[in-house]
Amino acid sequence: MASLADHKSRAEELFRQPWSREVFADEDGAYLARVPELPGCFADGDSMEEALANLDVVLRDWLTISLERGDPIPAPRRITESFSGRFSVRVPRSLHEALSRRAEDEDCSLNQLVTALLAGAVRSPNLPSTGRSSESTDISEGIAADAVQSGSQAIAALKGIGTLLRDRGDVNLACVVYAMAASLVATVERAEVSAREFGMAASLARREKRHKLAEALLRESVQRDPTNLRSSSTLGQLLYWQGRYPEAITYLSRASSIDSYARLFLGWSYLLEGINLSDELQEQQGQDNLDNALREWCYQNGDRASKTSWLRQVQRLAKLGGKYVDEAKHLVDFANANANWGPIDPTVVTTPHDDDDVTSLDELRTSSA
Repeated sequence: MASLADHKSRAEELFRQPWSREVFADEDGAYLARVPELPGCFADGDSMEEALANLDVVLRDWLTISLERGDPIPAPRRITESFSGRFSVRVPRSLHEALSRRAEDEDCSLNQLVTALLAGAVRSPNLPSTGRSSESTDISEGIAADAVQSGSQAIAALKGIGTLLRDRGDVNLACVVYAMAASLVATVERAEVSAREFGMAASLARREKRHKLAEALLRESVQRDPTNLRSSSTLGQLLYWQGRYPEAITYLSRASSIDSYARLFLGWSYLLEGINLSDELQEQQGQDNLDNALREWCYQNGDRASKTSWLRQVQRLAKLGGKYVDEAKHLVDFANANANWGPIDPTVVTTPHDDDDVTSLDELRTSSA
């Protein structure tokens, strides 16, 4: 009988095979990566690189567990030399311009946008070339039998069922099944691993704009592992966008020391709640956090898409009026002295712009939290 060391050695050999890897971007700027040959083998991250790095960890675990259980492991469906991940396409100049403008609007690179659009087109269930109805696809009896077990053998089976449901478009049900798998993970792994699984299910829910479901999954993740700062930060941001600032502050505070994005939204939460309550101390806390996050963001940053997103935040601050207009101008001065994305006209912070995320100062004073 093979030992655990033998399984890990064999898993490492399998890991080096040319597995396919797919990456999808969600509306919040996070990424979901998966190995399509292996049901339930997926991971998330704040960037494509981070999602792929996390996927490597999950892939090794997936292979090791499958070997320990004696489960069949599908062969990679591609050869590295045949699919390098690079190809050239000539498009009309007008299309090139339209894609570039959309990438700028969505605060991403042209390559990321094209990758996401192509991936979405390839996986669309409405493509006429599929030749079959997705509703006719059922899981095998063996997978179903494994899934109803109470032991660890059910984990991979449940993940496979979740993946099938997700590909069909049954996102809510897929997340429920992924959550069932995550709960079972806690019986054979550390709580941190289970929490990470809940977080990955939440990434799918967020990407599909199922915010209530994402919140429930993230709360479960944080409850199982309070040290999971990624889930804490994501939950805090989700609560912020719902205007639930006190709760958002609780979760964002946990990650703000190492996550500049969490510190940005922590600043907004403190600031807007302070304005709502006429609490000058809380308002100042918000301004300090926001100022630090925005200065760190622009320091020696030269990415054009990042510049657009950064300016949007500064304009939101200026929209509050009064002293915040001056603070926004100071931030522009700092960016002009320290960022690498070219000069910014200080008047841009007072230029009228469309923005529904932050209301005016008077409206904030009369709105509920």
